[in-house]
Amino acid sequence: MARYTTLEYKRLGGSVPMLMDVYAPPLAASAGVVPLPIVIFFHGGALTVGNRESYLPTWLIDRVLSLGYAFISADYRLLIPTTAKEIIEDIQDAFKSVARSELPGKNYIFKLDGDRIAVSGNSAGGLCARLAAIHATPRPKALIDIYGQGGNFFTNFHLDIKPGDIQFLLQTVPHFPDADFKTMTYPFTEGLPPVSTGTDANIDPNLPIAERPVDDPRSKIYPFLFQRGRYLDYYTGLHKPSLTDTLREVLENKGEITEQDAKAIVPEEIHSWFPQLSIDSKWPPTIMIHGTVDDTVPIEESRHFFKLIKEKSKSPVKFIEVKGEFAVHGWDCFPASETQTKVEFDSIKDFIKEHLERK
Repeated sequence: MARYTTLEYKRLGGSVPMLMDVYAPPLAASAGVVPLPIVIFFHGGALTVGNRESYLPTWLIDRVLSLGYAFISADYRLLIPTTAKEIIEDIQDAFKSVARSELPGKNYIFKLDGDRIAVSGNSAGGLCARLAAIHATPRPKALIDIYGQGGNFFTNFHLDIKPGDIQFLLQTVPHFPDADFKTMTYPFTEGLPPVSTGTDANIDPNLPIAERPVDDPRSKIYPFLFQRGRYLDYYTGLHKPSLTDTLREVLENKGEITEQDAKAIVPEEIHSWFPQLSIDSKWPPTIMIHGTVDDTVPIEESRHFFKLIKEKSKSPVKFIEVKGEFAVHGWDCFPASETQTKVEFDSIKDFIKEHLERK
C-alpha cells in the first residue's frame, strides 16, 4: 500500500476537521513547487458508513501514481442527519482545497497542474463522483465510475417495500424492527443524531450485518432503509410529504417512472442532486466498470447511466462489464482482482492518461 499524508481540507463549525489522504507519486526531489495532475476519490458505503480509508481500490491508486499523478481520498459527511446538500458542499470544498493548496510529496511540494483533475469513486462514492461532475470547480476532466450507486434511483429496486429478508452483500439480511433505528429515523423523536464525518464510522467488514450491535444503528441503516424503500427520503430530506411515497405511487400506477415523471415529482431546485437528471452536453469523459453479478448496486443501473451519457453528452464514454462469479459488489477491493481484471484496470489507467495528459 502506498504511503500517504493526512490533511484537513476544512472545518465544520470551527471545530470538526474534514480530512483527506494525499498519495503523492515517487518523484525526484525538487526545490520548486511541482505541478501534477490529480485524481480525487470518494469512498463507498451507501453514503451512510465508511471513511476515506474504506473500500480503497489499491489497483487504482497504484496506477494513478505510476503515471506520475497524485491520488487523494477525501471524507464527506454521512447521511442522517446530513442530506445530499451537505455532501455536495463537502465535495465542492474538497475540490476547492485541492485546487488552491500546495501539497506534500516526498522531498517535494506539488500543486494541481491547471485543470488537470479527475474524479473517481466506488459504489456511493461513484454517486459522489457524478455529483462532482455537476457541482465541483474545477470541473473534472475525467470521471472513473466504479459500480456507482444511483444510476437510476427511480426503480422498484430502490422504491419497493420489502417485507421479508433481503440479499445484500452476499448476505441474507433479516427484516429489521423499526425500534432498533428510532434514534436515526424520521420524525427524530429523540432529537437529530450527531453529524458523522466518516471518521467515526469504521465497520468490521467481517461481521455479518445481522450480527452488528443494536446500539450501532448506523452500521445497518442502509439495509433498513432499503427494506422500507425510503432511502431517497433521507437522501433529500423530503419526509413530509414523503418523496418515496409519491414516486412509488407513480411506479405502481404506470409500471415505470420516466425522466419527465421524475422531474415533475422531484423539486426543481434539487434536480442536480440526481445525476441521471443532470447529464448535459458538457458531461466529462467517463469510464465505467461494474460486475455483472452485483447484488447491491445492480449492473442495470450503470447500463442505464451509460445509455444516458451516450444520448446526452458529446464526450466519450466507455463501459466495462466484468463477467464471472467473482464480479460481486466490491470485488475490485480484493487482492485477487489484480489477476482477474488486470486488463480492465490497465484500460482505465490508459483512459485517465488520455484525458489528463497535457495536450
